[in-house]
Amino acid sequence: MTGEPTDAEFAAGLLAYLRATLVKPALEYAEGPVRVTGGFDTLIYGFRLASAPDEFAQPLILRVFRKDDPWVTLSSAERVRFETAVQNTMADFGYPAPRVLHSCDSHQHLGNAFLIMERIPGRIMLELFFRPSPLFFRLPGVLAETHARLHALVPQPLLRAVEEAGVPARVLAVEDRQEKVQALIEAAKLDGLEPGLRWLRGNRPPEPEHPVICHGDFHPLNILMEKGAVTGVIDWPGVRIADPAYDVGASIAIFTQGPVDLPGFLHPVVNGFRRGIVRRYLSAYQRLHPLDLAAVRYFEAMRCLVFLLEAGQQRQADLGVIARPEKPTAFGSQRVVDGIIRRVDEITGLTLTLPPPRSKFFPLT
Repeated sequence: MTGEPTDAEFAAGLLAYLRATLVKPALEYAEGPVRVTGGFDTLIYGFRLASAPDEFAQPLILRVFRKDDPWVTLSSAERVRFETAVQNTMADFGYPAPRVLHSCDSHQHLGNAFLIMERIPGRIMLELFFRPSPLFFRLPGVLAETHARLHALVPQPLLRAVEEAGVPARVLAVEDRQEKVQALIEAAKLDGLEPGLRWLRGNRPPEPEHPVICHGDFHPLNILMEKGAVTGVIDWPGVRIADPAYDVGASIAIFTQGPVDLPGFLHPVVNGFRRGIVRRYLSAYQRLHPLDLAAVRYFEAMRCLVFLLEAGQQRQADLGVIARPEKPTAFGSQRVVDGIIRRVDEITGLTLTLPPPRSKFFPLT
């Protein structure tokens, strides 16, 4: 299979593969593959099988990797093995990560490597923040409890599982991501972000005495809830073994800087609401797990720099400086960029800059 298949070709290819792999020639779909929202570098589908072995007789999720991701140093085949090792180790801990039931690191069957996992029931936590409910007031605490529970896990089993999967352990280090961010900033010729890189190099917190398992993208869009309880934490490709402040700082940056699709006059209200949620989350987390707040601010600034890099790549692509990245960004609007730059200035004392958006050079008519 070459290129991105049609839905019919995809469904037929997946079914043929599963019939052969599970040795079930009569296997059929109870519900055919349906695209699920989410994932920039993967195609995500939900489906169910009829007359399947017990392990596969449940709602399933398929993740097909589009191509090798410039943000990571692993091939798509390595990423499948990495995510399988990570998620199954988390499930073995009893943490609510979806267990991977099958993975394939070949491009032959569906156009790229893929994995099949449990589909966890529940609604995303973010939806519950915008629904009148008694649960609303508990959500920051639930977020903190779920995060602190992750950080209480012993990281050695995860390290062993990743190494046994044939994936270099360096991908679990924060330095691996920092080096990639630096390389992408240089490749995109985003000179206005270079002071941020120098600040990160010069102000790195001391190495933690007890590094923990960090999700890397822990926020309410990646947490599922049902009947007031967390049922799942999804989207694990960014996992690291690091200072818990790395994870908490990233969570704060994502929650406070993510774009909001509302009229401009409502943004101050929404931003105040988000800051209040973050304060309650941070307070609840600190009651459960020790935290260096200076390190939290450092890692918040690091994630903000990543957001600016994504926005800058899109602008440089608009100007023909670089090829357009495969991954779109949620941080490209000028309003969002301005807010991120202000927050970096508050933390670092630096005013970073990006090339102007294309419309400044080529006004729309």
